[in-house]
Amino acid sequence: AGDVDDDAEKWPAAAQLQGSGLLGQNLFIRSICRDAIKTAERGIVVEDAWPEIHNAAEYRRRLLMRAAKGLQTSDARYAEVRARIKVDEDFVRIIGKWVVDRLPHARGPVRLAALDHIAVFQLGVEDGCIRRVKYLLDSETYVYPGHWEKDEAGEPVWIVKGHQAYLNTAIIQILRATFFSSQNALGHRHMKEYTSSHPTRLEPELTVQLVALAATGIHAALDCWRDGNYIKRKNEKFDGETYKTVYERHIVNLIKIRTDHANFFHSLMSEIYVKVVYVFSFNIPIKIIDTEYDSQRYDCLTKREQDSRKCPGCARCHRVR
Repeated sequence: AGDVDDDAEKWPAAAQLQGSGLLGQNLFIRSICRDAIKTAERGIVVEDAWPEIHNAAEYRRRLLMRAAKGLQTSDARYAEVRARIKVDEDFVRIIGKWVVDRLPHARGPVRLAALDHIAVFQLGVEDGCIRRVKYLLDSETYVYPGHWEKDEAGEPVWIVKGHQAYLNTAIIQILRATFFSSQNALGHRHMKEYTSSHPTRLEPELTVQLVALAATGIHAALDCWRDGNYIKRKNEKFDGETYKTVYERHIVNLIKIRTDHANFFHSLMSEIYVKVVYVFSFNIPIKIIDTEYDSQRYDCLTKREQDSRKCPGCARCHRVR
């Protein structure tokens, strides 16, 4: 219970807990935890937004073992901590919690940003809102831009274009607000991960994981309006037990697009990248970007500006797109 280290005397000083909380620990435990946190946060970008749901104990141990292994070449005392991580479940539970507890802080803002950006769906109020929310959640067409019409029975239908999946402006705005709001934001810290999935077209793409997480945030925000009136749930967790299955459906959908339509998938994810990352970095108003992606539209900077601001490439600077 708590952070009490009942077995401290069995281990070298480097592998002993000191008081409670990460900041109270020795350099070796702090460094291992901080490297593990970086790995966990990177995982949200490129692997899984809720990796701790199914086997939290093993996930914590794996993160900590990897971090300790990476550090032990610099000082043998990291190996002493790693030895304890390998066999002491209570130790892993205590220090692993400091790592895994950071994940909700990375995910939570997605849902909060979605609450601010679902106005695009013009939900209305009371019964009209209930019907529109139900349609969007049941069909999961909220990933598309669209407009409302009515079917023969008078029920609302969100009319979409099939080639614009995951291009709803709410998704773009959520990603910008949560992962790319500054150079220090989580998404910006992993720019090297945004590589092309296409064998010959080299434009960077945003990751499937981030796009799926933003879409899941919209689903969670729409849930707040399910009863026709906004239910204030901003303090609730963006709970993986509730939304992991929604997230996984979006992952499957995006991977299917990549498998079945490689060219379209590349254009889609590259367009999202431009709207989220490039547009933010260069302060280009999002409204000028057409849904039909055209790199020529961004030939707006001098070569000096492109070089100094790390332009992702366009015709003027003759970089491969």
